[in-house]
Amino acid sequence: MMGTRTFARNMLRLASHSGVSLAFSQFLDAAISMNSGIEDITRSLVFSYDKPQRYLFIETWYSLLEESIANGSGRRDVLGDFYGEYVSRSHIPVPQQYCDMLPGLQALDMPNMRVADYRCRSGRRLMAAARYNRWLRFYGADQDISMVRMTLLNLFMNEMAGEVAWYDARCDAFYGAWGVDLDYRARPVIRRLDDRQSLIFQKRDGSKPETARLLFGF
Repeated sequence: MMGTRTFARNMLRLASHSGVSLAFSQFLDAAISMNSGIEDITRSLVFSYDKPQRYLFIETWYSLLEESIANGSGRRDVLGDFYGEYVSRSHIPVPQQYCDMLPGLQALDMPNMRVADYRCRSGRRLMAAARYNRWLRFYGADQDISMVRMTLLNLFMNEMAGEVAWYDARCDAFYGAWGVDLDYRARPVIRRLDDRQSLIFQKRDGSKPETARLLFGF
């Protein structure tokens, strides 16, 4: 029955044939595609699993949802915890309770503010900001595509609208961006953005200076 096993346990079962790193990467890709609203891509990725793994993938996804949103009290970074424990021991996540105490968070009280974290990792600081004001727009960037994927899913699962870019601000290398917004059914959906749609890209190259500023260092 779905929800009876933890995400970590289900993920390790899903990784039993291919190894944790590869299986986790495939899971992130399939989960993003499944929630992109593009049926052909979803079908090809999800059905790249054989039939038993397909059921396990769905069970793993629902266990992630259940733990991440924690019955509505959530914004738990389950993906970041798993990544640090099982995929890359060099990734040591900052405990969420420390992120929740960042001194600038209480200033995030204006509607439609934009907050940005250009080394967002798995999105913990953005989720901390959402605890104070979930109506913000959230902008994250990271040089590691795995971190970008985890942040995207964390924004999606917590219905946090915004953008995540695969972007290394240190050397100004921009590879792509994805957005999380509501679709016509008022449900969150992940979309690939082109450069003209990416506020992070526009801020980077100065092509749209009149856009509202991004708030850093919150």
